[in-house]
Amino acid sequence: AAASSAPAGQGRICGSNAILLVENPVTSNYFWYTDLNGDPIGVGIGLNTTNIPANNTYFVTTGARSSAGLPTKAAFPNGGGYLSNTNHFMKYTSSTPLYLETVKLYSKFGGKVELIVADITSETGTTFTYNTLSSTVIDVVTSSPNPGPGDQPGYDAADTGAIFHVNLFLPSGSHALIVKTQGSTNLFRNNNLTGNPYPMSKPGLISFTSNNAVSEGGTSQDYYYFLYDMRIRTSECMSNQGTIVATVAPTPSISQSGSSLVSSISTGNQWYLNGNAIAGAAGSTFNPTQGGAYTVTVTDNFGCQRTSAAFSWWPTSTGVVNDPEFNLNVFPNPNPGAFVVRFKASKRENVTLELLNVQGQTVQVKSFQNVLGDFSEQMEMKNAAAGVYMLRIQYGASVFFRKIVIE
Repeated sequence: AAASSAPAGQGRICGSNAILLVENPVTSNYFWYTDLNGDPIGVGIGLNTTNIPANNTYFVTTGARSSAGLPTKAAFPNGGGYLSNTNHFMKYTSSTPLYLETVKLYSKFGGKVELIVADITSETGTTFTYNTLSSTVIDVVTSSPNPGPGDQPGYDAADTGAIFHVNLFLPSGSHALIVKTQGSTNLFRNNNLTGNPYPMSKPGLISFTSNNAVSEGGTSQDYYYFLYDMRIRTSECMSNQGTIVATVAPTPSISQSGSSLVSSISTGNQWYLNGNAIAGAAGSTFNPTQGGAYTVTVTDNFGCQRTSAAFSWWPTSTGVVNDPEFNLNVFPNPNPGAFVVRFKASKRENVTLELLNVQGQTVQVKSFQNVLGDFSEQMEMKNAAAGVYMLRIQYGASVFFRKIVIE
């Protein structure tokens, strides 16, 4: 049958994550790829992944085909042997129905081999009982140039195996895949695997989680049973592949226009002052009344959130004191971390000098009581990082602000 049409979708690069969505999805399993010849990186109508290719390009299909298990017995060439008249299984978990199309087997004596998908109902020592879900019998040919019936110890490097068509249905869920050899027919099993090789997984398709050697009283998962280079496919046929180039979510920036702060992005805005959300401030512009560090976070239709750099905004002055008569002078500015604040106090008032960073945090504060006449105070910031600061000068009920640059 001809492949169905390619799914369409959208993608967004959101910082170190990619958010991928299928457009107009139907009841189906969608598989995502970064490589047309590779394995799926995930499954679902939507996918959030840290796997970001250099070209930001992804592919999506309904249905999938892949390989599973060890590719060859040579993956662990340090031990193993050929077993006959034996029942062993590997447990698997799959979220979608699959077919085992082909499998590679190694044999020194061919014959009948039965493959059974089952639910294990009990395990005692080296025996187990099960309920069969699906099964097939295949005729295995001798693949080794050094044939021999029954159990045959040792690793045969000359045996390169053979591929057999199986077409065995693997239901979704957690089940076991049992291999039963008949008579003197034997199959190779790796042992002395380095560490525990399980789970062996293909994302979105299947995961082989363990084998029944654990019930034999051993330490146990350092075996791999019989089935190599398993080629699997989903029960639904593969569609043509849709191509999606994910766009990079822009980071908003803040500018000032007159008395307003303006976001560079028109929708999805939320304004913050000193890290706290401002209730109801969700437009592309905001008119500030309180000094501090303003940021804006934009949430797009993918759910991606990006936050601007802080924008320091302060009113020039508040209160009733006439600024020219106050004769405020801050110098030098810029400076290396030391500057003088000088003004003339026409009436006796308490004075507070507070230096704030661009996040609105207090870096240094000094307070003075009953100030009258000429006032002069040196502020020293020996360990301050270079950058822009705001000096807040409170004189009685009046407040003045001056931008300070430390080099």
